[in-house]
Amino acid sequence: MLNSTWNVRESGSVHHAARPVSTGIRPMIVAGILAAGLFQHGSALAESHETPAKKSSVDTPANLQETPIDGQKENPGRKELAFPARLGRLIGKFHVLVVHFPIALFLEAVLAELLSMWRKERTPSSVVRFCVLLGAAGAVSAAGLGWLHAAFSAAGPRQILFIHRWLGTLAAAWSVGTVVLSERDARSQRRSKTFRILLFFGAGLIGSAAHFGGMLVFGLNYFKW
Repeated sequence: MLNSTWNVRESGSVHHAARPVSTGIRPMIVAGILAAGLFQHGSALAESHETPAKKSSVDTPANLQETPIDGQKENPGRKELAFPARLGRLIGKFHVLVVHFPIALFLEAVLAELLSMWRKERTPSSVVRFCVLLGAAGAVSAAGLGWLHAAFSAAGPRQILFIHRWLGTLAAAWSVGTVVLSERDARSQRRSKTFRILLFFGAGLIGSAAHFGGMLVFGLNYFKW
C-alpha cells in the first residue's frame, strides 16, 4: 500500500513536472520557424534593393533628341571607317578652331566702322576692309567644316543643331555679300549705308550662330541665372 502510494505520488510528480517542460518547448519551436521565415523574407528583400531598378523609358520628342556623338553611333560594333571617311572626320574637327576667326574679325570690323562713323569719315576704312575680307574667308571655311563635322561627330539636341547649322550657313553667305560691297566701296572711295547695314547684320548672324554652337557644347542652361 505504501509502495503503491509512493508510485502514484512519484508518477504524479513526474507528470506534473514534465508538463511545464513540454509547454515551454512548443513556443520556442514556433518562434524558431517564424524567425527563419522572416530571415528568408529579409534576404530576398535586400537582394531586390541591391539590384538597381531599370529606368523607365520615356519617349523624347524628335526635335529634342540628341544626335549620336563621335565613336557612339547608332551601331557601336560597326566596322572601321575607310581612309577617306576618317580623313574627312579629322578635317571636320577643325571647325571648332576656325569658327573663332570670323567672330573676332567681324566684331573688330564693326568696332572700326563705328569709329569711322563717329569721326564722320566718308572714305572706307582699310582696317574694316581687311577684317571683312579675312572674316568672310573664315566664315565660309567654318561653315564648310561645320557641315563635315556634323556628318561624323555632331552631338546635342537636333533642334539646336539645326538652328546652328543654318544660321552659320546664312552668315557665311551674308559675309560674301559684305565683301562684295566692301570692295565696291573701296574702289569708289566712298562708304555706303548699304555696306554698314550688311556689316552690322552679318556680325549679328555670326554671333547668333556662335551662340547656338556654344549651346551644343555647354548645354541649354549654361546661362541660367
